[in-house]
Amino acid sequence: MAVVKTAQRIAGASLPAIEDIYKKRCLKRATNITRDSYHPAHRLFALLPSGRHYRSLPDQNHQVQIIVWIIYCNI
Repeated sequence: MAVVKTAQRIAGASLPAIEDIYKKRCLKRATNITRDSYHPAHRLFALLPSGRHYRSLPDQNHQVQIIVWIIYCNI
């Protein structure tokens, strides 16, 4: 939060929180992967019929793959 506050003072405008930026970026990346059936990580993301939420993780190996993907998202 200190970084955001300092940046707000320098820019002279209010900025979104870092958590909001992170959440938005990961959601956008996951959405792009679900749209691209040729992406190597496409099978890791399965939307529920509502189209708003992703299906829960089916097993331990799948959970590890998702965690690795989230770490990759941070790069």
